[in-house]
Amino acid sequence: MDKAFVIRACAVDEKNRSSEIVTGVYFVGDFSAYEGISVISLVMTGDDLFGHEDGIYVISETLQDNEDGESSVKKTKNYLQRGADWERSAAVSIFSADQTLEVEQNCGARIQGGKSRNGVRKSFHLYSYAEDGFDTPLFPDNLNVSGEVITSYKSIVIRNGGNLQSTTVFDDSWIQTMVRELKTDSGRFRPVILFLNGELWGCYVLQTDKSAEEIAARYQVDADQVEIVNRDIIYSTEDFWEMVQFFMNNSINTQELYERACDYLDVEAFAEYVATEIYIGNTDWPGNNYIFFRIRTDKDEGKWRLMLYDTDISLGLDEEKGTGSSNTYVWMNVQQVPINWIFISLMSWKPFREMYLDCCSRVAEIFDPDSAIPLYEATWNEWQALYRIARKSNVSCHEESSLLERLQQVKDFLRGRYLHEGAFDASVVQAAEKGRLEHYTGTDDD
Repeated sequence: MDKAFVIRACAVDEKNRSSEIVTGVYFVGDFSAYEGISVISLVMTGDDLFGHEDGIYVISETLQDNEDGESSVKKTKNYLQRGADWERSAAVSIFSADQTLEVEQNCGARIQGGKSRNGVRKSFHLYSYAEDGFDTPLFPDNLNVSGEVITSYKSIVIRNGGNLQSTTVFDDSWIQTMVRELKTDSGRFRPVILFLNGELWGCYVLQTDKSAEEIAARYQVDADQVEIVNRDIIYSTEDFWEMVQFFMNNSINTQELYERACDYLDVEAFAEYVATEIYIGNTDWPGNNYIFFRIRTDKDEGKWRLMLYDTDISLGLDEEKGTGSSNTYVWMNVQQVPINWIFISLMSWKPFREMYLDCCSRVAEIFDPDSAIPLYEATWNEWQALYRIARKSNVSCHEESSLLERLQQVKDFLRGRYLHEGAFDASVVQAAEKGRLEHYTGTDDD
């Protein structure tokens, strides 16, 4: 059973008025290879997916008139386009690991991701058309602040694994799951096999969205109380830029300044977030892949926090800058971005440095190779069934040699990170001067 049979139908009356299209997906044959595996079927029209002009999955080719009166072919990478204009109607069916149908509804679908959009197996962003959203507990471990399971989602993501889409796929979700007990906000995940228009498309991660609605559901507030800032709008968001300028213009070296910093920012959550990114050696950060958010209430404007996501280029994947012995602070220092400016300012204050050291210790304990490597190996083994299925698709991926190479790479990184004294010894890092991180040998009086 490596193909789904798709039937789409609608009713048409005598005045040629049609009903909503109903989509049925049927899997016929031996399903034993899929036991214990969640399956998603996504169905769209061929033109919406692969059409030469408007298909969201392809490079389009359109004729355009030149100034000399002749025509030429204009090529556009449609899969790089963003926004509602590039959303297409789709029908999604989600089956649980025990083959129970969890979701069956129409929705909007867009291509999702950054550079990974250029891959053969692209990610999808799904937006529910239903008033109640995808109204089922897709992620049983996704709890709100009252400890209740979140049971409805306005949008979800079917992610291809980003920079690891042809190998392990799961690394980003594994990292985020590992640090879940920290204050750093992270996503929720489950492995899935995707069928696109009935064709086996490969193994993916179904995950929560980084949206105001998702944050609102977790913190039990209205979505319009959630403010999100990413790298594209940092300079145009007045309140956020006010905070950034405060840190750029001040080295936090007095209690008064520190208290003002704490009014702007959840300082402990920030410290845990930076410690995590530094420890895993993420070299696609901090110039990329960061989201600030805050929750406004009737009482105050809320403190800014960061959300961890897209951590693929870490755990040794970048063999030049991201090895277990690499000093990620050096990489961080060259990034002229808010995270760096805030961190440098805060590191001038000894109580923050002590807090940050505690955060570093907690993160190092989480990724202690004696416990972390068996957990990574267990996830790697769980995914083997998905890899075997995905290899039956028309896309060359998940070769055993590349999977073993990545497994060894992660092991080497975790061991090297934990043992290499100079790479992550945060006790020798401070903001020695404005705009620059330096190593120093400090005393108790520093």
